[in-house]
Amino acid sequence: MILRKRKQPPRESSDAREALVDAAVRIVNDEGRQFDARSVAKEAGRSLGTLTHHFRDGGLQELRGAVALRGFGMLSEAVRAELEDAGDPEKCLRRIALTYARFAMKHSRLYRTMYGDDWGEAVKEAQVALGTIVAEQITKCQRDGIIRPGPVERIARSGRALLHGIAVMQIEGHVPADDAESFAKEAIDDLFDGLRSRG
Repeated sequence: MILRKRKQPPRESSDAREALVDAAVRIVNDEGRQFDARSVAKEAGRSLGTLTHHFRDGGLQELRGAVALRGFGMLSEAVRAELEDAGDPEKCLRRIALTYARFAMKHSRLYRTMYGDDWGEAVKEAQVALGTIVAEQITKCQRDGIIRPGPVERIARSGRALLHGIAVMQIEGHVPADDAESFAKEAIDDLFDGLRSRG
């Protein structure tokens, strides 16, 4: 019996795709750079053909979706870091809210991309996973009598609306950059005052 050598997987595989997404995230995060296929390929040290192989629509729409997914991964990682000290659930939820606001301030172009389109099921799943973390903390606050009883999803949605509004105001220049964090903290204080259990 003659044993045939297995073909080795091509070098331009999943690591090439990751390199392209990494490069795209760097370009999106840089206000001074133009996002286009050639720039991304060059930043990644790959050929334009490699980009169009991994992102078949010519790169941009599918690649932007991959960037959005990466953004939600980065945001979820930052939020999970706030769960390591799982003490007071109110403090934990406040830290999560401020982390969200800070992420939008620091990565404004990436944040815009994340919410700029319907990016498909993978991004929806990432959004749901992030929402689940927040919902668990809201539930703990309700259990401890910190937040009034009520539908957790409704409370979470109100919080998301507030934080998204803060992010957009900051991104569009309605809040000076120097005041953005204090503005976010004050808005989060007001949100908690409104949600506080009166019992």
